[in-house]
Order: sequence, then C-alpha cells, then structure tokens
Amino acid sequence: MLGVDCPRVKYRLLLIVLAIVALGIVVALATSERRTFTELRDALGATDGNLNASLQKLEQAGYLAASKKTEGRVAVTEYQLTRAGQKALTAYLGQLERIV
Repeated sequence: MLGVDCPRVKYRLLLIVLAIVALGIVVALATSERRTFTELRDALGATDGNLNASLQKLEQAGYLAASKKTEGRVAVTEYQLTRAGQKALTAYLGQLERIV
C-alpha cells in the first residue's frame, strides 16, 4: 500500500484538491456576477496557491474571465463566469441529477 508521503499519492491528492476548488469557484461565480480573488479565497477556504492554480486552469478552459481594477493603490482582480462556464456547470449538474 502506498503511503501519503509517496509522490504519486501526493500528486493525486493535489489533483483532487484542485478539482474541488475549481468546482467551488464555478459555483461561487454562478451565484454572483463577479467575485474578487480575496472573496473567492475566503469563501472557499483555499490557499492562495491552490486557488490561483484552479483559476488559471478555468481561465485557460474558457470557463471564466478575469479583469483587473484599482481600488486606491491596490490592484484587484475580479472573476466572472463566462457563457461556456455556465454551460459546463449546467451540463455537470445535469449529469449529477441523472446519477442521483
């Protein structure tokens, strides 16, 4: 049996964590027009690294769009679900309904 310290096990666990974070991001954005990085991080309880990795993957897939704005002297990145992201979530929920 492979232990948690095994590199393959760590990698697989990381993939699971990133998938859970990605689903959380899509659901959070589906319930709000826009959310900032900080809002998503705090709502999901994700680390900055895991959240950033998941956001990048979702953006590359075309499921979300990022925009930057300035609040005072602070740069803020906002995210919103794209039409493709909405369709993907709807399809995923449809699959879950068929299973249940």
